[in-house]
Amino acid sequence: MAGSNLSAAAPFLSPVRTALALLILLPAPAPREEAPSIRSLKFLARHQRADGSWGAPPPDCRCRFRDVVRTPVDLTPLDEARGLFQAVQEDLSDDDPGIRERARKQLISLGASVIPLLQEAAGAAEPELRWRCRDILATLWRTDAVSRDLFEQGREKEPDLDLALNTTGLILICFMNCGYSQLSRDEYGDAPVDNTRAFKFGEVVKKGLKWLLQQQRDDGSFTAGSSQSNALATLALSEAYGMTAASSLKEPAGQAVAFLKASKPADAATAVWRGLALRSAALGDLIPEKELRPRVEQVADASLPLSPGARLLFSSLARRKAPELVERFLDSDADLLSPEEKLIATYAIDATWSSVTPERKAWDATAKAMLIDSQNDGPGCGRGSWLQGSTSFESRLRSTACSHLMLLQAYNYKYTLIDARR
Repeated sequence: MAGSNLSAAAPFLSPVRTALALLILLPAPAPREEAPSIRSLKFLARHQRADGSWGAPPPDCRCRFRDVVRTPVDLTPLDEARGLFQAVQEDLSDDDPGIRERARKQLISLGASVIPLLQEAAGAAEPELRWRCRDILATLWRTDAVSRDLFEQGREKEPDLDLALNTTGLILICFMNCGYSQLSRDEYGDAPVDNTRAFKFGEVVKKGLKWLLQQQRDDGSFTAGSSQSNALATLALSEAYGMTAASSLKEPAGQAVAFLKASKPADAATAVWRGLALRSAALGDLIPEKELRPRVEQVADASLPLSPGARLLFSSLARRKAPELVERFLDSDADLLSPEEKLIATYAIDATWSSVTPERKAWDATAKAMLIDSQNDGPGCGRGSWLQGSTSFESRLRSTACSHLMLLQAYNYKYTLIDARR
């Protein structure tokens, strides 16, 4: 009887069937956690426009941001508003938080009448004044119906070319700094935002590069306007050529670099991106390495109004790091810097201190904690983005791109983008 029972049960006791039964009974493995860098690249891919550029939100975007700094409003400030603004403007940068808050509330109480004055001051050289004015503008947009209506009336549907070039170049650098070129075949699903959608990062980069090439002019430049846009577009082309040696990119990249070499930076951010583009070009054999050092030294010696981070970065690249520059940089308040200024400071850290020094370890640890904790990990359209004071969709794109590059630097992950110590 026992043998008969065993014989009947034999088919169910084979090694293969037993293994399958155990697999069914075992709990399903937990899904692999999504890396913050991939999450941010998905956000950027999700918001690429049909023509390959980045700038204004694509039609299916559900993010709701308005550019309260650049959106023109049809309003002339009253003398009363102008007088009060001039009276309390310095208080916005006062060391006493009580004085700052009182000035903030006074300006908010003026409502829409103070918008043009705040927009003008939002471009000030002083970081704290710039940040406070942008914060008040964002508050007016959220809380004051008249202000919000004015912003809506003045909002442009399409970004201007300079903005699109600037943003597209920066975002392409994000993909390439993670190792994704126009030849990459990696594919990532967009769950939990859209379970039916997947992104091919190689196609994202290919479309972006195609759009950039369509904007290039006969002299190698991309715009007669912003020199920073030219620098970022040149860096993107140089990196794409350096990663793939694609023959179709060599001539346009070379023309862009030649134009950039002959130009002069107008501000700190442009100087940094121009320097990175030329260094990338030297690594890709688009220009001789010997041409690079004199240009770095010229920037370090120039009277350009560089931030402490940018000044330290160029002095370190020129191998002339000065103790007073290091002290000035360490004393600067990182909380008052824009995302782009923080990224420049991160490059300065990388150029000045190796990964084993206390200064570098402290910066990296702080940056990792801040960036990982503040990244949007929800299921909505903004998943993977960073805000960091963003008051518009366009500034959210730039904040995300800069934060993404900062995160890669903090983890000391570099694919081909410049290692400043080389």
